[in-house]
Amino acid sequence: RVLTNLAPALSTWAEGDFSQPIALGKTNRELHDIEASLNRLRAYLVDLVGTIRGNAEEVAGSSRALAELSSGLHDGAERPAGATAQIRD
Repeated sequence: RVLTNLAPALSTWAEGDFSQPIALGKTNRELHDIEASLNRLRAYLVDLVGTIRGNAEEVAGSSRALAELSSGLHDGAERPAGATAQIRD
């Protein structure tokens, strides 16, 4: 019965939902150790996902800044090129 309750919880974690800890209820020592280990894994995964999200947001911000810089450089390069073309004409 304990394993019957464990499978859905692990499936939920596999889908990326770490909101619920594993709770096996009254169990023997070995199953209690497994429960504790799984909940430590859950805490690690929650922290890892948070770190990845934070890093992704930083990368997105850097990407936007680079796009703006690139656009500014492009615009700045077009002005002298246009002025040079007018001088030749």
